[in-house]
Amino acid sequence: MDGFSPKGAAPRPAEDFLGARKLEPGIGLCLSGGGFRAMLFHVGALTRLNEAGILPELDRVASVSGGSVAAGALAVGWARLRFDEN
Repeated sequence: MDGFSPKGAAPRPAEDFLGARKLEPGIGLCLSGGGFRAMLFHVGALTRLNEAGILPELDRVASVSGGSVAAGALAVGWARLRFDEN
């Protein structure tokens, strides 16, 4: 589905490959599972995303297992974070 309609027809909302409506624009982050090793990896990735100026631009985070530990810590500390101003 490409979101376009025949000439004169009402426009259809954009859809993904399963036919569901697409989400609003924004930056999402997915943190995978893998227990303690995943959590440690995600700490490094979050640090680098902050250094690159991307972390404060996140709109949503999805996670499982060890990634959820990192996501939870990020959520709890979000208000106290000092983002790099590079």
